[in-house]
Amino acid sequence: MPKKPRDLAQLDWEDIRLFLVVTQAGSIRAAAKRLDVHHSTVARRVLKLEEALNQRLICAGSAGVSACHLTPKGHTLLELAQSMFDAAEKINHLKYHHIA
Repeated sequence: MPKKPRDLAQLDWEDIRLFLVVTQAGSIRAAAKRLDVHHSTVARRVLKLEEALNQRLICAGSAGVSACHLTPKGHTLLELAQSMFDAAEKINHLKYHHIA
């Protein structure tokens, strides 16, 4: 029996942001280097996100954490997460620009 998905309100933006870094870096190990954290931390946070969504997002290649590929659900999340990031950037710009 499949696990019941967690309440979406419990999703952690930092896990989603980290997923974006993994996709940009191309691997868990490269993302960890960019973020200056251990690769096991990155892998654990991606796994936490996968469990929260009850979906596999990344398939490690034969090189393990050195290379990874997105699943179809991972591609969907990437598009949504990038939209979230872009919206957050626009919101962040509000504090620097006065809107009449």
